Amino acid sequence: MSTDFQMNYHHNKGNLHVKMQGIFDGNSAHELLNLFLREYRCGGRVFVDTAGVSEVLPFGSKVLQARLCQTPVPASQLFFKGENGFNMAPSGSRVLIVPPRKKKSGCCGKCAHCTCHGEHGHGHGGCACRCEHNHDHELFSKWSFFMSNVLIVYGSTTGNTADIAEYLGGRLRAAGHVADVRDAADVSPDGLCEGRDVALFGCSA
Repeated sequence: MSTDFQMNYHHNKGNLHVKMQGIFDGNSAHELLNLFLREYRCGGRVFVDTAGVSEVLPFGSKVLQARLCQTPVPASQLFFKGENGFNMAPSGSRVLIVPPRKKKSGCCGKCAHCTCHGEHGHGHGGCACRCEHNHDHELFSKWSFFMSNVLIVYGSTTGNTADIAEYLGGRLRAAGHVADVRDAADVSPDGLCEGRDVALFGCSA
């Protein structure tokens, strides 16, 4: 494991939360996988915070992606927080991106002895009371979900539907999703949609 790599974790409501810092290499990936083996609780989700990762080495990503199947963590239950997740996430997992926080000035209006009731001290340059909850007075947006696993199956006689399917697949990949484009003649219905978040089917009209 990289000498500056650190990893902390805790459980909350049946979910495993992991926070990483430093360089993510092959040894770091093994440490993360071993943590999954020890700490994952069946049925829960795993959230891996990558904001503190300074660099993602390709070999670390390959180890994680190749050996996740050797742990009890289903890819569909694995969520990476932060843009580093795009370089780490195995197929079927998710990358979560939070929009920038917007500052909300003044008091939250929930202090025990609030005198301004969240009106931010109109006309006197700020709130007249001090927030006793130590709130940071910021508005948090919900995490946005990225990297869906999309299946596109097409049937085409003239090639137009195939072109559209390939175009859609390319656009999805460019947006950070996993897109698998298949000719209907080459697939079997058994287990076709297993592990997929979205399945699209197109045929010639």
